[in-house]
Amino acid sequence: MKISKVDVILFCTQCNEDTDHEVIYFDSEIESLTCIECGKTTGLNHSELLSQYKHDWLTRIISKPHRMTEEMRKNLYDFIKNLPARMITKPKRVYNEVEDIKKIEKD
Repeated sequence: MKISKVDVILFCTQCNEDTDHEVIYFDSEIESLTCIECGKTTGLNHSELLSQYKHDWLTRIISKPHRMTEEMRKNLYDFIKNLPARMITKPKRVYNEVEDIKKIEKD
């Protein structure tokens, strides 16, 4: 799961003109649009978005042992073959997700 922020120019119905907007994506879906000029937000607010993201992240962490066990049962050879690389790259991926959350919380 990935949270990202993009600044774009869109038509604001409140301002009745094209203005800068901040678009927040959760994975590949738009979660909120905020007009920089008037502050009108459409969609989830940031705290709800971050709360949901943290909940999903915690759920993934808790379910990881079960998911790994299922992978092991399906194909032990591939599981063992890929495990060293996964153990090396996973901490970096988790770190990147935490940094994404921190960036969004600061904004």
